[in-house]
Amino acid sequence: MKRNPREPAQLYRAFDSKGRLLYCGVSLCCISRAAKHRIAAPWLQDIARIDVEHFDHWDVARQAEIAAIRDERPVHNKHGRGPDLRSLQYR
Repeated sequence: MKRNPREPAQLYRAFDSKGRLLYCGVSLCCISRAAKHRIAAPWLQDIARIDVEHFDHWDVARQAEIAAIRDERPVHNKHGRGPDLRSLQYR
C-alpha cells in the first residue's frame, strides 16, 4: 500500500527476552500492526519488548526501516536480508 510520504509514522523494533531483534517495521500505529502479525507470525509469542521511534513523515520512517533491516539484521524480516536491498522499495 502506497502511503502519503508526509503523514506521521512509527518505526517499531520487536525484541525477544534475550534482546535479540526479531522484527522491525513501519506503521501508522504499531499496536494495531502487531495485532495483525498475530495471525501470520508464529514468532509473535517470542516478543518481550517493542521499541517505538516516532517520525513526522512516513518517507523518513521508511528510510530508517530500510537502514535498520540492513544494519541490524532482524531475524524475521523477509525482505532486504541480502546485499541487494531493491526488495525494499518505497511502499
